[in-house]
Amino acid sequence: MNNRYAPILIFPLIALFGCQFANSQETGLPSDEVSNEQLFPIHLESAKEFLISPDESLSKSLKLDEKPIFVWSNPRRAGGQAGHVFLWKDGDRPLALGTIFSFGWQQVPTNRKLVHEWHSLSETKLSVQRSGERSQWQPKAGIKFSVVPGNKAASESAARQSLELRNIARQFEIHSIDQQGTRWPLRVLPAPLATYKVDSGIGALVGWVGDAGSDPELLMLFEPREVAAVSVWHFVPIRMTDHELFVSKDQQLVWESVRSLDDTSFHDKDDLYFRYQDKLVELKQ
Repeated sequence: MNNRYAPILIFPLIALFGCQFANSQETGLPSDEVSNEQLFPIHLESAKEFLISPDESLSKSLKLDEKPIFVWSNPRRAGGQAGHVFLWKDGDRPLALGTIFSFGWQQVPTNRKLVHEWHSLSETKLSVQRSGERSQWQPKAGIKFSVVPGNKAASESAARQSLELRNIARQFEIHSIDQQGTRWPLRVLPAPLATYKVDSGIGALVGWVGDAGSDPELLMLFEPREVAAVSVWHFVPIRMTDHELFVSKDQQLVWESVRSLDDTSFHDKDDLYFRYQDKLVELKQ
């Protein structure tokens, strides 16, 4: 369900109302009738179909970590959603993130509709194939790190950096706004979803969730990076929701994702974030 290819005359309507239309179809069993354990093999099988490369030649592929970094459920949306968050890595470093989730479909107990939600974690453009063919998700650019506002130089030891980044994450104030205009405050998860080695110490992927469910709606990459021979903390917001997002620190807005013709419910302007409904699958009894 990729609204980028809709005729230009109806594109604004799809951009504004496409998500509501999609959600009107997403009805099914309550989430407590289907366990994450039942869904994991289906979600993992779907993740395995993708080959993600850090270059256009596809000469090198990232490795899928088959153990999800997060398992979530959202019983208050679409009759019950449940998903698994996977990373694709170059060695220790994560370069792509994908959430494979599903929801009940048209009141049939064994039917699940798959949804793919992607975000690049790479500073270079990724190339993506699915089952040997060009994937719908094709990022047009790479992510860009920014200096965390108001923070001093990072410590040299990894142990102290671990404490610093958790403290820094708690300093951000984040909220989302849904299609009905409701404001949802997001809370930071107590521990990073993933950590990895970088030249100046450790990097981390941190998640924020709302009150509607446990799915991470925003994540951030944190890394200490050299600036004028001093290691300072940098960050990149990682959108993982169809809601609008607002990120503040010290009462100053530092990043936002607001719906527009270029930043729709389904993708941002560079397709770093990309979401679409996939195939219908049947749970095995």
